[in-house]
Amino acid sequence: MKRKRGRPRDPGADRRILHAARLVAAELGIQGASMSAIADRSGVGKPTIYLRWANRADLMVAAVADLRGPVETEHSGDTRGDLQRALSEDHDLYVGGEHSRFLRSVLFESVSDAELGRELEDTVFGPRRERLAAIIAQGVEDGRIRGGIDPEGTADLLSGPLVRAMVLGSDGFDADSLRAHVDVLLDGIAEPSDASVGTSG
Repeated sequence: MKRKRGRPRDPGADRRILHAARLVAAELGIQGASMSAIADRSGVGKPTIYLRWANRADLMVAAVADLRGPVETEHSGDTRGDLQRALSEDHDLYVGGEHSRFLRSVLFESVSDAELGRELEDTVFGPRRERLAAIIAQGVEDGRIRGGIDPEGTADLLSGPLVRAMVLGSDGFDADSLRAHVDVLLDGIAEPSDASVGTSG
């Protein structure tokens, strides 16, 4: 049997490279994140990186895709509470979490990089918009929210301030602001007879 040449592939190298790519891009922006800087930060040689990704653009798409994970939708019967919990998780990712500066850089770069923009939508924004829309749709089905409300459009209204805070790079939208935002919107779309949505908890 013919022996394989070279060293076996390091199973942890991909993870180190992707993590380093996010750290460097968070500090320097996507355009400032050179392969050399990523190699230095990851402790992996540039040839190893280029064996996996042809260029920086491909690497950054992979660094976003690496953040993909399950987005749990809770239906507790409390529409207001479910929305507040979902938006609190979104806040941690978009604004206050370890990946927020990286995602901000990705958002800016996606203006000129369509593939990166698609990955940002597929991995980050899309699943969380779908979660908010599902909670709102359940509220309509339960009779807590008026019929005829557009769940997707309402989801965009709910997440708008978080995206704004993400773009500005400052956390001016805190937990109290989030609760007040949910209250104002739900008070406007609740069924008049449904006190559990129409009043603050």
